[in-house]
Amino acid sequence: MGRQRYQGRWQQYLALMPVFGLIPAVVGLLRQRSDRQTKDTSRVAIALLLSWLTSVAMVDGAPLGDVPDGLTKGTLGAVYVVVCIWLMIRVFRGLPVELPWDLGDR
Repeated sequence: MGRQRYQGRWQQYLALMPVFGLIPAVVGLLRQRSDRQTKDTSRVAIALLLSWLTSVAMVDGAPLGDVPDGLTKGTLGAVYVVVCIWLMIRVFRGLPVELPWDLGDR
């Protein structure tokens, strides 16, 4: 049991890596042997990546007035990385990592 828990945490850490965690997140979702926490973390990682990519794409073509595009994209990227690190800390502490709309199912 301890080895599976240890392996599940590593899968969660890898899924929460900014940008590069997409592949471990997809693998974590598709594997039959993944536990519920790993699948929840993978869903959050994929949703976070897609929301970051969508927001950067929206900024790319939108006029922002006096704010340069690079500053806005850099801020969005920094927020994405900080949220991923915050979620990794939650995994380290053993706290659940779930999407807000999934919390009511329990």
